Amino acid sequence: MGELEKDYLTGRKQNPKEPIFSLKKGNSLSKLKSDLKTFLNNNLISEIARTEQKILKLANRPSTNPDQKRLKKLLEDGSVKSKVRIKHLIPAFLSGFSEPYTLLNSHLEESDIVTLDRWIQNWLTLKNQERVVLQALEIKDPHMIGSLLSAKTAYDGDEYVGLRRVFLVYEYFSKFTIRPAQAALIKKLEEKDPLTGLYKNSIMQLIMGGGKTTVLASMLLFLAGSKPGRIAFYIPPSEQFTTLKQNLGAMQKKHFQQNVIPIQMQRSEMDLFHLGFLAKSLIKAKQSTDVILTTRETVESLQLEFLSLLKKSSNELEDALKIQALSIILQEMLVHGDAIIDEVDILLNPLRETNFPIGNKEQIDPSLVEITRQIFSILIKRTSKIKENNE
Repeated sequence: MGELEKDYLTGRKQNPKEPIFSLKKGNSLSKLKSDLKTFLNNNLISEIARTEQKILKLANRPSTNPDQKRLKKLLEDGSVKSKVRIKHLIPAFLSGFSEPYTLLNSHLEESDIVTLDRWIQNWLTLKNQERVVLQALEIKDPHMIGSLLSAKTAYDGDEYVGLRRVFLVYEYFSKFTIRPAQAALIKKLEEKDPLTGLYKNSIMQLIMGGGKTTVLASMLLFLAGSKPGRIAFYIPPSEQFTTLKQNLGAMQKKHFQQNVIPIQMQRSEMDLFHLGFLAKSLIKAKQSTDVILTTRETVESLQLEFLSLLKKSSNELEDALKIQALSIILQEMLVHGDAIIDEVDILLNPLRETNFPIGNKEQIDPSLVEITRQIFSILIKRTSKIKENNE
């Protein structure tokens, strides 16, 4: 009981008792929701509209040059170039660089971009507050309403400055509120080795419902994929590959405009065409924010096929080209890859292996097949008895 009591006391310190919210005497739930609607309509929505108007006016600011003004008007009238919208500005804000802003409007000066960037951050903050109030209006329990409205932003601290853009954009598109524990975990997993500048190897254990895929994996994959010259891999159990191929791709596109490239290959598919496609996909991912979704079996098979071809020592041109393609693929993975592995205890279990026979096919002696068949036939017959050897 000593260890159990110790764990309980430690957990109680880490999870202080939450405050209980209730309606004051004389107030009603309908009055509370009426006040929330008033605040929403008279404050939040109007402030969002004003901020959005300022953003779009500045983002679409024309050049002071009359010729440039006329050219911009002609391009817009001819649908060659459209006006800048909020949906165009969010990816620019997410990047944290000025170049995406100037690509949208080359007439913007550096001071304009700084102002625009600050206003977009304010707009996203207001939109996330609006979402919370709308969610509160759908709840009937006063305690749950109080908990929702009183919750502080999980990433307000100075330690989250480098992650704040990603968190804001994620909350806006996903409609989820990031929990303090999730923000802290992402920050920890984002830590780099001071000598190599690469991610530290980390293993985290989460309970079900901790937002492992929809929250943590989504943001970590974007952060990993955004690193210049790096390739982000997501490696789940093969049983989840088909589902994630659809769900993860749609989720990353919605949250971060990030492409997910699914790669699942069997040995029979490792021809020059498929290997060439994989090599090009890895190089493209290194130059963009694309994520590679693959499986443990695929990664192992690529390595085993490479070793098999080397051992074969063939003089055929196709084998030589396959060795060249596989060497590029494995080199890109080893040198430039950052992997997020789901269910790591299962996938890296040394007792699980990918069977990969090598060498020329040889015919099995028919007599061995027949003997094996007879043995199994004897074992499955209930009436058969094997005499015990007492010698």
